[in-house]
Amino acid sequence: MRVFQSKPGTDISNFSFKKVAPVFFIFALVSAQQIGCGGGASVPYPGSGGNNRGTTKARPHFEPGFNLFSHEQDVELGRQSAQQIAQQAPLLDDEQTVNYIRRLGAKLAAKAPGFKFPYQFNVVATKDINAFALPGGFAFVNAGAIAAAKNEGELAGVMAHEISHVALRHGTNQASKAYIAKTGLGVLGALAGNNPDLAQVVGAIGGAGANVIFLKFGRTAEKQADLQGAHDGRSGL
Repeated sequence: MRVFQSKPGTDISNFSFKKVAPVFFIFALVSAQQIGCGGGASVPYPGSGGNNRGTTKARPHFEPGFNLFSHEQDVELGRQSAQQIAQQAPLLDDEQTVNYIRRLGAKLAAKAPGFKFPYQFNVVATKDINAFALPGGFAFVNAGAIAAAKNEGELAGVMAHEISHVALRHGTNQASKAYIAKTGLGVLGALAGNNPDLAQVVGAIGGAGANVIFLKFGRTAEKQADLQGAHDGRSGL
């Protein structure tokens, strides 16, 4: 088990992962994220051993893409999906570890651009090296990703990447495009000036399977999250 090389004042030397056991479960959200982000960003972060440590780069500027949903609906959709995860996935019951992730996540989320979503962070008790975030700011980090991180900067990079997906609204952008593909462009006229009914949209794009759409992103979204997350990961520590 690696020990983090944390910043001064951050006591994580006594982190215990003894409660993290091999867990075998089938959950569409986690599977989708492994296809999409593959466990986080590919851009080097502070402390990760990359060549850009100590450099200062201009903050990237990306505008969220086409979206039928309000920010409040992002939060509601994410909350509903997060409740499904809490019921089906084994969340880590280790107060010290979870509180550390929440403190680190709060620092990074404070640097995120755009709408101030009510970010929440939890740890999934699985050895898979992965992390994912739902619309509205509901983020999950696998215990395996925490254990595999060489230092705090590397872990922050992975988390900042996922926060960037939330800030840039990639999940509901995907859902919006899927909804238009299912219902046709005519729905835009019917929705003029209004946001869609959440239950109607989720039903149209696949019911419970809609969670996969929230998490499987294309190359453009991944690149944006890489660049935005790299910047925010550096400035958030």
